[in-house]
Amino acid sequence: MKEEKALSHYARLLTLPVKQDVAISQQEIADRLCTSSRHSRTLLQDLAARDWLTWLPKVGRNQRSTLHLRYTLAELKQQLAQAAIETGRYEKALTLLAGDQRQFRSLLQQTSGVAVREGQLHIQLTYPRVLQPLLPHLPLRNSERFLVRQVYACLTQCDAHGRCNRSLPTIGSAMMMLPSGSFSCAQT
Repeated sequence: MKEEKALSHYARLLTLPVKQDVAISQQEIADRLCTSSRHSRTLLQDLAARDWLTWLPKVGRNQRSTLHLRYTLAELKQQLAQAAIETGRYEKALTLLAGDQRQFRSLLQQTSGVAVREGQLHIQLTYPRVLQPLLPHLPLRNSERFLVRQVYACLTQCDAHGRCNRSLPTIGSAMMMLPSGSFSCAQT
């Protein structure tokens, strides 16, 4: 099930108390989810697999199962938005936060820095505008020039023709080796 659909089903359950055990029948859960009792079991299992709630069903008709909702809707949306930011899906994160720029900015600042994802080095910087490619042979603004100096210091040398050559034997996973012996920054 898609995350948005799961979130809408979870939101329907939030008429129940959050962060405490609730004794509830399967039919009451199905009524809250606007579905059949059989499908509501599948939905609860999916939400439990996402670790959003715990559900302990009881065997037999009209038996009261134990349901524990772990997050408020705001907490869950913030958690999902942070996961989206960490994977680079910024538009989705902003949509989850309903366009709240202040909350989005605080999440960006929490996740800023260096991280290794899928074997590649990712550097996330919180910056108010889109950066141009950080290549030392292109004309840059002062702030971009500062970043270029930080990134390329002791790692590269740039010749008069604008070609970058490595000056260290091993650059790391952020650089992609080219057959000519030079390298370029990998686009991520």
